[in-house]
Amino acid sequence: MRGNEEMENDFNNICFLFCSDPLNKRKPDIDYEEEYEEAKANGFDVILFSYEDLIEFGKVNVPLSEKISRVIYRGWMLKPKGYECLYNKFAEKNHYLINNPEEYINAHYLPKWYKNLEGVTPKTKWSNSVPNKEEIIDMLKCFGSKPVIVKDYVKSRKHEWYKSCYIENAEEKEKSVQVINNFIKGQVEDLNQGIVLREFVNLESIGFHEKSRMPISNELRLFIYNYKVICTIGYWDGKGLNEYPKFVDEVLEKLKKVQSNFFTVDIAKKANGEWIIMELGDGQVSGLQDYEVKRFYKDLINYL
Repeated sequence: MRGNEEMENDFNNICFLFCSDPLNKRKPDIDYEEEYEEAKANGFDVILFSYEDLIEFGKVNVPLSEKISRVIYRGWMLKPKGYECLYNKFAEKNHYLINNPEEYINAHYLPKWYKNLEGVTPKTKWSNSVPNKEEIIDMLKCFGSKPVIVKDYVKSRKHEWYKSCYIENAEEKEKSVQVINNFIKGQVEDLNQGIVLREFVNLESIGFHEKSRMPISNELRLFIYNYKVICTIGYWDGKGLNEYPKFVDEVLEKLKKVQSNFFTVDIAKKANGEWIIMELGDGQVSGLQDYEVKRFYKDLINYL
């Protein structure tokens, strides 16, 4: 990872990378159009690439830069091989993504960051690939009769809360295996590496999702650039907050062990009032929820 001084020297050469519209490579993907326009409005150079060409053919058209530029990608999630291909294609033309391939997975894949944050995040077990029934049962044993959440290295299927995500009692083996198999079947080619089981933690409730009926809690998403919080977002309502819990200051030293220049941290308030870390993610592929795009870029620019 690059040092602070070296990164600061790149600030004047930062540009933003967005996915193009699948039907028109000269326009941004409609889901990132507002961010694209806001980056341009704030004086940043913007680059478009075809996400579909990258995924299907490993092809990326990149303009040559006469000077080294630092690139912040804002777009759809990429598996490590796809991100590595994108990084290398851009590096060949003097454009360097803010996180190299290793730094990308350091925050993107749970097993990469869990070891640095054990104790301030729910107890977790994972497999290195898709597990068979015996391996699943062995993973469940360490949770006793506690409830468990199922996901892969990156995502859950929380929109299918009772079918493919939530296990009420890890000792009920057949029910547990069924939920995990539902998750695996639902993910198909989108499955990231292996299966992750996390202890379900009672959080401060703010209601239930109107469709899936999953419990909704008091959660915040923090965008962290160079180990400084540049933006705090209410996870479920998307509203920006001017303050963040003291818990963040308490874990910043631990977060410095996560080798990444730009990442997100999702934290949640437990029913007893304590805060915990729920997830990490690469800052380039983490959503803004319904947070005001103008404010996000203003916060980022103010830091830069």
